[in-house]
Amino acid sequence: MSNSFVRKLKQETFQEEVRELSAHQLREKFDEIAEMRRGRDAPHHTVLEAAKKYFKKGAKVLDLGAGTGKYVVALAEKGVEVTPVDISRKAHEVIKEEKLEKGVKGEQMMADITKLPYRDGSFDGAIFFGTASFMKRGEIEEALSEIQRVLKPKGILIAGFPSTASDIYELNRSFRDNSKTVRVWDKQLMMGDVPLNFFDRGDFEGYVKNIEKNFKIIEKKHEISSLFLEGAQYMSHWNWILIAEKL
Repeated sequence: MSNSFVRKLKQETFQEEVRELSAHQLREKFDEIAEMRRGRDAPHHTVLEAAKKYFKKGAKVLDLGAGTGKYVVALAEKGVEVTPVDISRKAHEVIKEEKLEKGVKGEQMMADITKLPYRDGSFDGAIFFGTASFMKRGEIEEALSEIQRVLKPKGILIAGFPSTASDIYELNRSFRDNSKTVRVWDKQLMMGDVPLNFFDRGDFEGYVKNIEKNFKIIEKKHEISSLFLEGAQYMSHWNWILIAEKL
C-alpha cells in the first residue's frame, strides 16, 4: 500500500469523523477542554484592546463560543456586561465559579451560536474570537449571520480567525494532505482532541466580503498573537483580525 494512498485514506477518514461528530460528542470534547483550561485561560490582548476602544461602559456584549469565559470578568472590571454563550455545560460551571469568586453578575446562555435565542438588535457588541476554529466550516457563515441579526445598529464585532501561518498548523497539516482542518492534542496549548480549522487569506477575505454587506470595516489585519515554547523551540500563533461596526 503506497504512502500517498495511506495519507489519502487517513485524510478521508478524518474528514468523515469531522462531518459525523454529533452535538453530544462535541459537547463532551468541549467539556474536556473547559476542564483543561480551568484557571489557565487568559484573555487575548487584541480583544481587550479593542473592547477598551470600542465598548462603552454599560455595553451589553455577547461572547460567542465563550469557553471558560475569560472576557466575562476581565470586561466586567471595565463596566461591560458580557453574556457568555457556549454549548459546554462544564464551561458554564467554570464561568459560574469564576463570577461567584469575583462578585460578577449577569446572564449565561447554553446555546448553539448558529441559533441564538435573542431578539434582533439586542446587543451592543459581539466577540467571535477563535471560535470559528472549533466549528464545522459550513456553520461559520450561519453564526456570522446571527451576530449581524442580534447586534444593534453601530454594534461592534470583534472577530479572530486562526491563520494557516501558525506553526501548530504547519506541524500538523503534513499528516492531513494539506487540509486546513487538523487535529491537535496538546495539553500545553489546551486545545484538546478536536478538529481545528485554520484559515488562509482567501478564507478570511471571503468572510469579510459577506460581512461588508451589513458592516463598516474598522480594522482588518493579520497579526502574530502569541509565541509559546514547545520543547526548546518557540512557535508562533497567527490570527486574522476583524473589527467591524454594524450599519
